[in-house]
Amino acid sequence: MAKTICQNRLRIIMAKKLLTNSWLAEHMNLSEITISRWRSNKIQPSLAQLAELADILKVEVQDILEVKYNEEADIES
Repeated sequence: MAKTICQNRLRIIMAKKLLTNSWLAEHMNLSEITISRWRSNKIQPSLAQLAELADILKVEVQDILEVKYNEEADIES
């Protein structure tokens, strides 16, 4: 089975909409550090948080997520 690598495009979406970490943190009732970690792909939001993000940013969840399949990791296993 292929190994998946999930990253998000939150940084790109927020830049296009001219939104700041503090704005999003306030609207989601989270810390700016959490938003920063999401933007840098150090951690990923939960499914519930992804749905909330999509609603707040007026985008689809698929627009936020970028999923890549690593076939080489599958071969090495």
